[in-house]
Amino acid sequence: MSEQVNETATQTRRSFLRGAAVAAGAAVAATAPTVAKAQGPITMRWQSTWP
Repeated sequence: MSEQVNETATQTRRSFLRGAAVAAGAAVAATAPTVAKAQGPITMRWQSTWP
């Protein structure tokens, strides 16, 4: 009987560790910074009202 109890405890421990590893991986992926992208060139148009 103790073999069954140990086997069940091992299975639940393994499933817990597997779930914790998946949660940790998801947390790392969620907090990863977005890829920085260079800003495009700025175009300025000048307007004058002087004759």
